[in-house]
Amino acid sequence: MNKPAVFSIMTVLLIVSCMISAKTSRAQSINLQFRFVCDSACSSYEKFILRNTGKEYLLSENIEIDQDDVEYARAERDEYGSNSIFIQLDKNGAEKLSVLTAEENHNRKVGIIIDSDLVTVAVIKVHVTNGKAMIKGDFTAEDVRDIVKRINGE
Repeated sequence: MNKPAVFSIMTVLLIVSCMISAKTSRAQSINLQFRFVCDSACSSYEKFILRNTGKEYLLSENIEIDQDDVEYARAERDEYGSNSIFIQLDKNGAEKLSVLTAEENHNRKVGIIIDSDLVTVAVIKVHVTNGKAMIKGDFTAEDVRDIVKRINGE
């Protein structure tokens, strides 16, 4: 009689192990970071060149949000019809995004890095509490498809 219970426990452990493995695999498939652009208050920073413009930015070494905070991503078009990446953050990521976009940070800039490439710099204008983010930049449809697949671990 105990054999089915043992089998059930082993099945649950296997499923949990696969879920952890999938999360680890996804985390290794892309390096996504949201970091504040430094103002005069930054003590430690890293230099990045904005993709497609060549403009130099100093970004804080503190990573505010990363790929581990992402629940899923999908390709979308923004209000102007440009290729964009929609990201739904998990509960932890949503809390981080809420702090990042809080009123005291309005008008601060945030750099979004994908695999060591600064793809866009955004100005914080609104407090976002729902864990939804849109990465806008000069992306081709192919760029967006590739990035979304990698964020989703496909």
